[in-house]
Amino acid sequence: MLDLPAALAEFHRCLKPGGYLWVAEGVFRGEQVRGDAISEDRTLMRPAFDGALTIDAFVQQCLCAGFARAEVSDAVSIPAGELALPEGCASDSLVMADIKVIA
Repeated sequence: MLDLPAALAEFHRCLKPGGYLWVAEGVFRGEQVRGDAISEDRTLMRPAFDGALTIDAFVQQCLCAGFARAEVSDAVSIPAGELALPEGCASDSLVMADIKVIA
């Protein structure tokens, strides 16, 4: 599993002040879904949900890594049927967000 705080801190360290990083990240619009909520017959999709954060939590991780700000430029719902969603997860809850993170 990726150590997101360490990865973001390293990106921040490498960027010049005012530099930016574009991130396309699978995040949840609302409440985070636990990995164990995914049914056993959907095990191939587990990595898509394990560790996925809400948009606000991802932005907070960026700020904690030292970035000045993070701007969500777009958040597109993943069409129903594209992913095997966990039980109780609304079809529009997982989005692909384009986020500009500024050092």
